[in-house]
Amino acid sequence: MVTRISCELPRHSAAEVVAMKEDLQHHGLLTPIVVDEQGNIIDGRERAPLCDELKIDWKATAKVVKVSPEQAAAMRLRLNLLHRKKLPTREQRQAYVEVMIKGEPELSDSYIASLCGYSAMQVGRIRSSLGTAGAAAQRKGKDGKVRSVAKKPDAAKTFAPVTWIKQTTENLVKHRDLIARELQAGKGKEEFARLFKLVIEIAHLAGLSK
Repeated sequence: MVTRISCELPRHSAAEVVAMKEDLQHHGLLTPIVVDEQGNIIDGRERAPLCDELKIDWKATAKVVKVSPEQAAAMRLRLNLLHRKKLPTREQRQAYVEVMIKGEPELSDSYIASLCGYSAMQVGRIRSSLGTAGAAAQRKGKDGKVRSVAKKPDAAKTFAPVTWIKQTTENLVKHRDLIARELQAGKGKEEFARLFKLVIEIAHLAGLSK
């Protein structure tokens, strides 16, 4: 028995269904219907009943794929969105993106963005929020090419201006007596004197000096 996986994508309009039926009558089933190992339809839920009505044996040419429920949901969206002219509504987009990232994390952000009407940056933010659920060492683009994912720099090793300022201020405060003596001896310049005074004021505000 063939059952149909529930799909959040909206049904085709009556006019689209008529056009689809006419195409099947004239050209037959050119794109195989995709099902999982249990016979659940992943792609082709509109075409299957039309084929039954037209006595077209779609089961004989069906493409069977071995996928998890999450992968099936992502594949269903991807295959349907590829040939749909109408993009999902704003409310649907994030849900679609999350399903696709979880089910097919190997798809690139730009590929998913092109399907769901999002920007690659928006998809990237959603992927980051999903953590390990959206992780993949390599990703496939819309062109079919597989590319390695650039690793994000270690935050601990990344230059942090705030940290640098704090460390620099601490060092200046620590050695302020020595710096003051150098200034009094005339070895410092007027600009440096102003900077030193400013640093001391910042240190007081930051609670680094009393």
